[in-house]
Amino acid sequence: MRDFIKKVSILFMILFLSVPLGLAGLFLARGASADEGAARQVGENTEIIQNGCYRKVKKTEKTQWTVPRKPIDLVILQDASGSFEKTIPSVKNALKRLTTYVKPEQYNETDPHLVSTGDPDTTDRVFVSAYQGLDQVRYFDNEDFTGAIDTYTNEGITGKHYQFSSSDLTSDQKSIHSFIDNITVGGGTPTVPGITDALAAYNSQKGEMKNGRKTVFLLVTDGVANGYRLPDGNVVMDKSYARTYKLQPAWGLGQNYFPEAAQDIVSRANELKEAGNTLKNAVGSEGSVVIGFWERVAGFTDPYFQYGSAYLNGFGKTLNIGDNRSVQGIFHDALQSMASPDKVVNGKNVSFYVNEQSDIDKFSNRILESVAAALIKEDIKGEFTVTPGYKVDAVRINGKTVVEKVTDPSKQIRGRINQEGDNVTIYVPDSVFNPGDNNFDYDLSKEARAPETNEEDEVDPPADYTPTNETITVPELTGVFKTGEFTTRKIGGRNEEVEVQKLEYCYPSVTKKITDADKSNDLGEIDDPLGLTKKKAYSAQLSDKAE
Repeated sequence: MRDFIKKVSILFMILFLSVPLGLAGLFLARGASADEGAARQVGENTEIIQNGCYRKVKKTEKTQWTVPRKPIDLVILQDASGSFEKTIPSVKNALKRLTTYVKPEQYNETDPHLVSTGDPDTTDRVFVSAYQGLDQVRYFDNEDFTGAIDTYTNEGITGKHYQFSSSDLTSDQKSIHSFIDNITVGGGTPTVPGITDALAAYNSQKGEMKNGRKTVFLLVTDGVANGYRLPDGNVVMDKSYARTYKLQPAWGLGQNYFPEAAQDIVSRANELKEAGNTLKNAVGSEGSVVIGFWERVAGFTDPYFQYGSAYLNGFGKTLNIGDNRSVQGIFHDALQSMASPDKVVNGKNVSFYVNEQSDIDKFSNRILESVAAALIKEDIKGEFTVTPGYKVDAVRINGKTVVEKVTDPSKQIRGRINQEGDNVTIYVPDSVFNPGDNNFDYDLSKEARAPETNEEDEVDPPADYTPTNETITVPELTGVFKTGEFTTRKIGGRNEEVEVQKLEYCYPSVTKKITDADKSNDLGEIDDPLGLTKKKAYSAQLSDKAE
């Protein structure tokens, strides 16, 4: 019985070993790593590794980055009206963070800052300005702001008179921060005159916008716009006695209270929209307008001096101002229309309108995020062709691999590689390139496959087969990187030739003849006992059951 079991076991093992080597050949043909083959150096910048039907090419190139940096002008207009009294410290901190510079080599696109290059043509610049106050408050007898006018210029009624102040357009961080620290608050909110004066002062200093310099305009405000400029230059707020006299009994106010809700709300909102169009035209298609609205709802709903219930609910039947929306809705719409439209910046959706109602620190942080997104430049585009038949496996710039999602910033950079046939497009941030020489390395691969062939028609290599060589053009990427009007010098295109092993007999089921070390154990070729292939299988008996 023991001998019978032994014989059955041996037969089973013979059957197991008879599984066609065609299946093993499948893995050899498809799965062999090029790194397992012999490496061959071609010139100074190419290494070719070949194993069976797989060829890998490692290329090392250099590209001279002579494209001037595209600089930015950050223009800040800060509302310095009295309502910012308690919250201006947090806003100042945010503005100083926005205007803190780094050197080009310190720039990180995940935490963007302004960059100081030391070159006036490529360094980022900052212009900071502030506005506040009213020269006059004018009262009209009727509700449409026409006819007889009572004009008040006493600061007891107007508050602080109109003031506009600004820094120079500069990259001197110390002077910028000093200006921000010295902003004082008080008075009304003449937003449109502030915008007009800020643009005029900036335009008078900006000069020639070399190297594709773009402008980012930031307006930070916390109030409903209430002042505008007359042709004589005075900045005024228009109010209506008739509206005031309707609001006083409706809101239970005494005759000594004159709420701001009696001002010309619709006209001021329309002026904001027009000013927004002016701003967007001024910064152009490459620039951005960021609007930050710190909305103090509790203050705006005060009925004695502000907008009472009309701020959230509208005036209802009390007043007809030509718009039945709430005051909040009217000014939200106006301020949001001023901002640049939302857009996708390097794969992320970005909003340039920031509205916050409860947390000034959160508001400041959101301002930082929106302006930072505006500071980020669009990715640089590389347009290349690859040697026909080759696939781009990896691209490295200055030693860092281009990946869509960075997990190790010390070894990777964010970017994309798109290959369609022989055309390859590479997108990377401009910050990955350094002035002067940059390393541009990449890996290509080619896997040979025979045309679809019936298994019985496949031809195995002769027993004495020796791989043949062929002369090919060294595989490479050829092309340029582009940003705006600038293009790098051509990369690749060397057209060098090299002799390599020809890729042959690359059938998916290619077989290889093997024999047992002990020739007496050979049982020869047999039909596949499992019926998985039409090719012959090798079989042998075992010398010892321990095998």
